[in-house]
Formats: sequence, structure tokens, C-alpha cells
Amino acid sequence: MIPLRDYPASQRFPAVNYGFIAISVMVFLLELTGGFSPEIFARYGVVPSALAGGFFPGFYRFVTSIFIHADVWHLAGNLLFLWVFGEHIEEFLGYVRYMIFFIAAGTAGGLLHCLFYPQSMIPLIGASGAISGVMALYMLYFPKMKISILLLFVFLVRIPAIVFISIWILFQIWNGWMTLRMPETGGTAYLAHIGGIVYGFVFAMFWGTKIRKRWLKRMSRKGKNRNI
Repeated sequence: MIPLRDYPASQRFPAVNYGFIAISVMVFLLELTGGFSPEIFARYGVVPSALAGGFFPGFYRFVTSIFIHADVWHLAGNLLFLWVFGEHIEEFLGYVRYMIFFIAAGTAGGLLHCLFYPQSMIPLIGASGAISGVMALYMLYFPKMKISILLLFVFLVRIPAIVFISIWILFQIWNGWMTLRMPETGGTAYLAHIGGIVYGFVFAMFWGTKIRKRWLKRMSRKGKNRNI
């Protein structure tokens, strides 16, 4: 299932979301000019074993790694999910709060990955952990929103967000469990996805109610309807 768009569209210009997309594309172009040097991944990605020598000096990696991608398919997949699910969460949280949430969710994903693979020398890169946090919030606050998906690369259908994201989360948990039973060989970092999801749920638990009340007031002033 490939998500293509959500309905109805956000009524607020998603400046931060577009900014994240633009930064990721620009960084990828820089990677292309550098020939995807392993040094780039090692220097700006999260390398769990490198953190053993000092956590805080290398903390910047949890931020820079979010905007680094291994290849064009890695980039395209992440940005597609970010484009589909990020706009309404930015509208919900507001510009500044969304920016902080995105970075924090990506960091949480990186931390969980490091917790389970502390000796790993494989760099963790990509925005998947941050996007996973965004999707967790989307499921909680926009469960009835319709997601247009491409099914089996043939059928175009619309399903509720809670159905699509619930299936997606179960897939991450299952694959995360399976990877723990095998030696790390690179590939998709499912534990980073799970870390982002958990952060999204925890964020909603502690701050979600207050933010939702403010958001509903803002929407009511604008006279807008939402499938929430």
C-alpha cells in the first residue's frame, strides 16, 4: 500500500514541512556530488559504537542523520510519507512546535536503535523515525481522514487513516521483532521507526489534550470542518 494523498487537504500552508522536504533534497544533491561517500554517512549519521566515546559531543548526529538518505528510493519513500502525513500535523501543532516534534521524534528513533545495537558500526540515516512519530500523531488526531492509496500498484482506493496507519505500525513492530532475532546487516532500521512511534504516543499522552483544545478553538474560529 502506497499512500498518495489525504483528504481533505490542509488549509494552512505547510512551510515547515516543505522546508524539511527541501532540506532533504538539497542534502541528497550534495551527497550525489560527493559520490555517496561512506565518510558522509559515518560523519553525519548515527553510528552507535561511536557514541561510546562520548554521547553529547556526537549528539548533533541525531539531527543531521534525519536529512541524509542512502539512495533515491530511500529519499522518495520518506518524502512521500512526509508530504502525505506532515501537513495536517503541522497545522495541528503549529510551525515551531511541529519543527521541534519532528526533530525530537527522529532523535527518539535513533536513541532506541542505539539502545538495542550499541556496538553497531553501521550508520543510521534517514527521516523514517521522525516520520513515524508524525504518523502516530496523525492516527490519534485524524483517524477518520481518508487516505488515497495505491494498492498492489494497480488499484486506487481511499481508506480511513486509522486503518492504513494501524496496519503500517503492526508491520513495523513485526519486522522490528524479527530483526532483533537476526544479526544486524543494515537495511531498514525498524527499531528507529518504533522509537518514533512511541515518542508520538508519549507526546500525545502528556501534551496532546491541551494542544487539541487550542487547535479546535482555532478551527472553530475559521469555521472549518474536520473528520476527527
